[in-house]
Amino acid sequence: YEISACLVGSEMCIRDRYQRRVRGDGMEVIEGEAEGQRKDIQLPLVLNPKTPTTKKDFLQWLSANKERVLTQLVQHGAILFRGFPLENAYDFNDVVEAFGCEFETYLGGGGPRKPIVGHVMTSTESPPHFTIPLHHELAYLTKYPSKLFFFCEVPAQEGGETPLCRSDILVERISKENPDFFQKVKEKKLRYHRTLSAKGPGTSNDYQKSWEDIFETEDRTEAEQRAKLTGADTIKWLENGSMDVVSIPLEGLKLDPRNQKTIWFNSAVLLHPAVYGTKMDTGWGTTYGDYSPIEGADLLQVVKIMKEESVAFKWQKGDLLIIDNFVVLHSRNSFTPPRRLLAALVK
Repeated sequence: YEISACLVGSEMCIRDRYQRRVRGDGMEVIEGEAEGQRKDIQLPLVLNPKTPTTKKDFLQWLSANKERVLTQLVQHGAILFRGFPLENAYDFNDVVEAFGCEFETYLGGGGPRKPIVGHVMTSTESPPHFTIPLHHELAYLTKYPSKLFFFCEVPAQEGGETPLCRSDILVERISKENPDFFQKVKEKKLRYHRTLSAKGPGTSNDYQKSWEDIFETEDRTEAEQRAKLTGADTIKWLENGSMDVVSIPLEGLKLDPRNQKTIWFNSAVLLHPAVYGTKMDTGWGTTYGDYSPIEGADLLQVVKIMKEESVAFKWQKGDLLIIDNFVVLHSRNSFTPPRRLLAALVK
């Protein structure tokens, strides 16, 4: 039974190998477990209050322990706060503001979302039967968040988990199991093709918002300028009013300078039609940076590896999940409604 001392802020606490404690003003946090957690790498790291607490004490603890939480976030990739007194969007907004970060907009992002309060929006509201593949948030743009906050206001009756996958582990397996594909992604980079429909009758925005909502304007010239700011290379207007956007070549791999690990930071799986099969026309596409096609079999192999390496815990009402967008990919399983998850994006 090993015991060691650690310093948290200006306060000394005791850490033991069976139960780790972090003290803060008015409350004490301990490490816990969750069904579906990958325990060997603690994905996600689960933190619980040792005793019932108040929202005020939790907000004070977050402010006082921000740097420690950020350090743990880089190590584990995701932290699940469970058992804290958070009830609604206003509580969630108080939490993200107490964390003291600069927040990112969703300009250029295609997922259907609605603003709620402050920095809070709904998580992607694609149809319940639809499974969103594992991805790094907004990796198909040049502007993307560094961290994601999720809050469970209403857990699904069934399904609706948010699977998580460590990006460095994914890189390790892809590079070994499909080295030719890995090398092509590294050398050629990737381009993303999106056909963005216009608002109006006869168009569906179930899986992707209209270009007016994506770029927050109804003016075509302004939309083009905003698309360029988020990484568009070529833009073409179609006869039906849709906006066809092709990105500049973007890196498919990145080096995380904080831990010197290579990560699979791209949206190749998210935006390639082979992943969705022949029954769904998404208007999305991914090619290499030289416009040469990516074999669907290569991406389906990546999907297989993702499924083998991902973990998924069951959401509970009041859960708060913080994800490092460079360390971990996330997704969404299909579900039986109702389900309401809220989100906030951090620069």
